[in-house]
Amino acid sequence: MDLFIAAAATARRLRPDLKLRFVWIGHGYDPEKDNTYSSYLAEQIAQSDLGDSFAFMDAVSDLEPVYAATDAFFMCSRLDPQPNVGIDAVTRGIPTVCFAGACGTAEILASDPDIAWMVVPHLDAHAAAQALCRLAEDPALRAASREQVARVGARAYDMDAYVRQIDAWGRAAADPARRARTDRLIDSGLVDPDMAFAPGTAPEEPGAAERLAVRQWALWSGIREASPTPLLRRPFAGFQPQVYARAHGLDGPQAEAEPVTHWLEQGRPAGPWLREVFSPASPPPAPGAAPRMALQAHFHYTDMAPELASRLAANRNACDLLLSTDSEGKAATLRHAFRHHHGAVTVRLVPNRGRDIGPFLTGFAREIAEGGYDVVGHVHGKKSISVDTTLGRVWCDFLWENLVGGEHAMLDLAAAAFAARPALGLLMAEDPHIVGWDGNRAVAEALASRMGLPQPLDEAFDFPLGTMFWARPAALRPLLALDLGWEDYPEEPLPYDGTMLHALERLMPFVARHAGFTVGGLRAPGTSW
Repeated sequence: MDLFIAAAATARRLRPDLKLRFVWIGHGYDPEKDNTYSSYLAEQIAQSDLGDSFAFMDAVSDLEPVYAATDAFFMCSRLDPQPNVGIDAVTRGIPTVCFAGACGTAEILASDPDIAWMVVPHLDAHAAAQALCRLAEDPALRAASREQVARVGARAYDMDAYVRQIDAWGRAAADPARRARTDRLIDSGLVDPDMAFAPGTAPEEPGAAERLAVRQWALWSGIREASPTPLLRRPFAGFQPQVYARAHGLDGPQAEAEPVTHWLEQGRPAGPWLREVFSPASPPPAPGAAPRMALQAHFHYTDMAPELASRLAANRNACDLLLSTDSEGKAATLRHAFRHHHGAVTVRLVPNRGRDIGPFLTGFAREIAEGGYDVVGHVHGKKSISVDTTLGRVWCDFLWENLVGGEHAMLDLAAAAFAARPALGLLMAEDPHIVGWDGNRAVAEALASRMGLPQPLDEAFDFPLGTMFWARPAALRPLLALDLGWEDYPEEPLPYDGTMLHALERLMPFVARHAGFTVGGLRAPGTSW
């Protein structure tokens, strides 16, 4: 309601010549008895000097007369999946102004170029007022908009089509063949609950993880066109359901089977949808000589350095450390934290540019390419994902536990894997989340072209989330050949997505395979995030 009032006040200031009347209908506004929200709204109205251009009405049993008298509808919801009044307004052809990202109605209107202008930036009451004034001043635009909105509403809110879809989903869920496939999946014991469920959410009943894996795929297939990054979790380590689905025609909500049940039914065929995953329970065969290893670790924040030192000490294999940070004070902290490390320790100051990738590909490029190492790794003291520092720490713990170790000696396991598998080029933590290109494909394609990678790049793939991994230097040769200088990296502050750093992160498996190597995973039992 405060946004509705704000838009009304702004419209009055923008166009005092227009005869506008804003009306809010519904129970709840009672400033004489409600000394909380109603009192604030009453003060906002008084301070906004709205006069007779604004009115509150109590709820009515029949909105049809209101809809008939309405020239435009302003849906000022902060967050509402799909309010009925939005459906009412759009199906009646009432021009509807709403906030991007705040309601399902916004998604419907934004999908049509003729009326997408009615969807204004998130919670921008000034932009909403401008759109409403535009409708008020132009009768021809209002008339055309009514026809366009009605057309979109008839297509989007087709009740018969809606019922048919719900019925189809219900019949599919009750299909004995589908239930039998799920039962076979339960009997197989393939699905890893730590992969399928977020930490602390797994129910105890048998078969819950398998049913979630099946149900999640159906949901993901249905919503991904409307959502750029819908949640999808891996059913078990090493399996990429998107790749399997694309290869077997299961890539859509109408598919007869989900990837994991179809794969099981087909006899568990090998293919690009599977990769070898090494864990303490399934280590590689006895290797030959241990590889010479180096770990490049970047610390913008140094408080996590002692933890990494402790994790490294739990392993038998020694590895040299190539440490980077951006000040002498931090460098001194790193030297102290790793003073007992078994292996050479190099600490280097680098510019605050390129996040953690710059120190790896530029700061220590020569050591990685020409240092005589059989295997190099890369980690960093990640602090946050966007602004959520708690989640960022949980993610970092997960990656370090899988790549370096703690309860299990994962660095030793990585060394054994590379020694036993000469073709192995890249090892990454088996992250339960499956993430795609997001907003990074265009940047990645330009970089891929520079490296001579075959295109088009696969739509479905896995990559080392967080840019933490182990790799053979030869598998990284195309990346190192870019010869990136510090000036090539974007300056801070960086956006959440869509930079060359996000693109380089996603290109790593493409680079390794182009160099003639395979990609594998590391899985510390019981880990998730």
